Order: sequence, then structure tokens, then C-alpha cells
Amino acid sequence: MNGLNLARRETLASGQEALVSQWDTDIWRRWTVRLIVLFLILLPFEGIARKWLFNTIEQPFILIRDPVALAIIVTYARWHFPEFPRWLILWLTAVAVLLLLGASQVIVGGASLPALLYGLRIHLLFIPVSFAMAEVFLPEDWRRLILLCCWICLPLALLVIWQYYSPVDAWINRGVNDDPDAYVFQVVAGVVRPYGPFPFVTPQSAFTLMLVGLLLAAWDRRNVWNIPLPTLLIGAASLGVTVILSGSRAVLLGVLLVGVTYGMGGLLFAGPMRMARRILALLVVAVMLMLAVLTLFPEVYDAMLVRQAEAFASEGSIADRLFQIISPMHNGEVPLSILGEGLGAGSNAGGYLASGSRGFLLSEYELRRVLQEGGIVVGGLLLAFRLAILLWALSKATRAAHYNGSAGSFALIGVLGSLFFLFQLSGQNQIAAIGWLSCGLLLCCLKLSQAGGPADKPDHLPDYRARMALRAVSARRMER
Repeated sequence: MNGLNLARRETLASGQEALVSQWDTDIWRRWTVRLIVLFLILLPFEGIARKWLFNTIEQPFILIRDPVALAIIVTYARWHFPEFPRWLILWLTAVAVLLLLGASQVIVGGASLPALLYGLRIHLLFIPVSFAMAEVFLPEDWRRLILLCCWICLPLALLVIWQYYSPVDAWINRGVNDDPDAYVFQVVAGVVRPYGPFPFVTPQSAFTLMLVGLLLAAWDRRNVWNIPLPTLLIGAASLGVTVILSGSRAVLLGVLLVGVTYGMGGLLFAGPMRMARRILALLVVAVMLMLAVLTLFPEVYDAMLVRQAEAFASEGSIADRLFQIISPMHNGEVPLSILGEGLGAGSNAGGYLASGSRGFLLSEYELRRVLQEGGIVVGGLLLAFRLAILLWALSKATRAAHYNGSAGSFALIGVLGSLFFLFQLSGQNQIAAIGWLSCGLLLCCLKLSQAGGPADKPDHLPDYRARMALRAVSARRMER
């Protein structure tokens, strides 16, 4: 630090005030990067603290990321000062509009004020993390984040193995309270669905899916982003074990959606020569995973078959379940209205604040719950905002893939589509944080893949040269 201060004073003495001003401003960018990395680390740490370290006083840890999210907004704004980006002004406007809507829901509709405040938090607080992340991350920051996630996968897999092979009532499988009658989700009787470091199974599924998309994008661009192959393979193998032992249809469906999105996007826009090799490699990995299931974890395959049969009997097929999730209306639930039932009323914590009982007061599924909470107009706008992000990202990913063969962004688009519309983004605290962090990962990936971006470089020359030759022929035809 003394060396930095000395260099700063010497630079000032030499009359280079502009350089020092740029130096001082970059400090705020670096602090924003550090806070975003801390935000990521706190995702699994919340569950560790609530389940094992501070189990008797676990509830305050629900808000452990909130000060970090607020600090990200402050350091990012200080980095931009005295100018502010348009998205930050629009976000502040959305906060004001939802405050007015919430006040009308409390005054006219009798909604719960504590649940409203929690709903504003879960709907809005984590959005700035995504957009700030896209601006402050440089290629070296992005590379370090990917390497961190690769190494996170290893202890995550070891923990999942420990939980899977431990008894249901074992200490490692405890929830966030000491109630001996608390239900632990199981693949089949006596075999738990591992919660990992999270307090519930759904955030573990969402976090796993986020890592799948990120590592697939890193694998696609590993040469350009300079990701060491051994580290990437360690992360991928560990993550494969986590997926295999998850016992979750949501994880398997999400991984399938991510793979299909990546493969189709790459084939259509990144070039068939390049993607044929990539898809062949993915198929080889899938076969290896299946062999690992049959040899290392033979009981997992049998348990999953039983799980699928039981789920089909109680919930229907995966297609039926998917239709239930995306359907905007369902018989027997709270009907949709113009004003809505109150922001936050449909979340787990919001329902507890409103009624004193745990569980969903409104729909279990994301689309219907958002419409029930915010009403047809505001709820529809919230969902339209998510859809607009995905469509904008799809157009950017298409252009990047056409230019330099980058298909990694399509994998993260598959992740974000799942988290935005299939998972309980507005219903559970950690899924909201994971969802908007995944949005930030996608925006960073797009920035570092687009033409003229910081890491812009064709990563498969045969496809790139073929596209350039085709453009040249088209240009000559146009001239004629």
C-alpha cells in the first residue's frame, strides 16, 4: 500500500493528474468486482451458517447478501460519478413505481406491509448486481471468477456424496431448524435428495444449473479466455457427480434445456464445422457420465428410475409438469386481478410475514405467482422485463456467434430462461439471488464474446474464414 501511495504521489508531482484521477476511479471498479465475488461466495455460505454454524439464530442470515448488494450499487455509482447509466435511472424509477403499487395494495387491498417490503427486496434488490457486473468485469476478472467456480464444484461434489450416502436423519442432512419431524426431501425412501450447502433442495438445483451453464460457456471459449483445461476438467467432473446424485427432475430437465440451447444455437449461428466437434465431445461426456452412473453409482440409477415412476404417478410426466409450470391459470388457486394480492405475498418468507405460517399462500409456480402478486398489469410487466432480457441476449449471442463462432452465451441463455420462468425466482430468497447473478454471468459472457469486445477473437479459424469468404462473395454479388 505504501508503494502504491508513493507511486501516486510521484505521478502527481510529474503533472499527470488525469492519470491519477483514472487510477482513483478504477479503485471503485475493483471494489465492485470484489463485492460481486463476495456475493457469489455468500450464496453457499448462507446455508452453511443457517444449518450448521449458527442454527439457533439462523433467520437473520437470510439477509446476509443484502448489505453486499447495496454496497455494489454504491461502489458502482461512485465509479460512474458524476454520470449515471440509463439502466440505473430506470431501476430507481421501477423502485418508485412498485412502491406506489405496494402502497395501494396495502391501503386498498389490505396487503401485508412487512410482506410488501420483503417483496420489493426479492423483486428488485438483486437486479443491479447483474448490470453492474457486466460493466465492471474485465477479461482477467472474468477468468478468475470462472476458475473460482471450477474449484467451488469440487467441495460441492464431496458434500453431495456425503449427504447422499448418509442417513436421512444424519447431522449433515439437517435443515435450518432442529425439528426432528421436519421433512427432508428424498429420492426414494431412505435416500435423501442432497441439499448441498443450501437450506433447501431448490436453491441447490438452481446453483448447480448456473454452474453447468457457466462451465459449458467456459469450455466453449477456453482458448480465448485462457482457462486451464485441467482446472476446467476438475470442475466439470465434480459438477457431473453433483448432477448425477441430485435426484432431481428439475436439474435433469434444466441440464437438457441448457445443452439443447447451446447445441441448437451453435449449429444455427456459430458454424456447423466447429459445433459438430463440440456436440460430439458433449455426447462423449454424456456417455462417460452414464458409464460412471452404472459403475461407480449403480444404486443411483435404480433410485432415479423409482423416483421417475413415483413422480409420474403423483405429478404426471415431465411434459405435464412443464405445462403446469408455464400455464398462467389453474383451477383452485387465487384468481388473477388488476391490483394483485400484494408484492411478496407469494414468497415463502413473505407468506410467513403475512400469516405466520410457512409455505406458499399463492401459486407454487413462478408465472402465476408473479401475476397473482402484482396483478395482471404490473405482474405482466415484470415478466415482460425478464422476457425482454432473454430476447435481447439472444440477438446479441446470435451476432457474436456469427462473427467469431462463440456459442457459450447460448448455454447461459438456457440457464437464465430456466431460472426466470421455471424456478421460483420471486418465491425463494436464494433463487432470486442465483437468478440475477446468472443474468450477470450472461451479460459478461456476451460482452466478452461480441465483435469488438475486450476478448474479441475468432476461436475457430476454419469456420471464421468460411464466413468471411461467404461475406466477400455476397458483397461482390451486391456490387454487380
